[in-house]
Amino acid sequence: MYFCKEMTQNSNIIIAIGTNTDQQRHIKEVRSELMKQIPDICFTEAIWTDPIGMDSSQFLNCLAWGTTALSLEQLQHLLKATERLHGDSQLLRKQCIVRLDLDLLLYDQERLHLKDWNRPYIQELLKQTR
Repeated sequence: MYFCKEMTQNSNIIIAIGTNTDQQRHIKEVRSELMKQIPDICFTEAIWTDPIGMDSSQFLNCLAWGTTALSLEQLQHLLKATERLHGDSQLLRKQCIVRLDLDLLLYDQERLHLKDWNRPYIQELLKQTR
């Protein structure tokens, strides 16, 4: 199922969203929060993936894409603040608990988090953003 609002011309963005704790609730809540903060946003379906580099329960992942008038710095600040709002912290991550991970993959034409682009689940979800 896709969630989408009408998009306008600004900077193109793609955000990777993942959680391994109370997964469905966190995905639902962050979709709602991001729609309030970034009006021109769409979401892929959420898919289950095995953890990479940690011993934990499965992750639920999706991508958000759209456009924003926010600067790169403003958007990164918004994403980190949203993670903290969900109780995510470095202490919990050291315990392999990821309440919410929001990684900005694309801002305008600049690719970020380059290693993530080749992950199979990211490649699969990217097909839904076209």
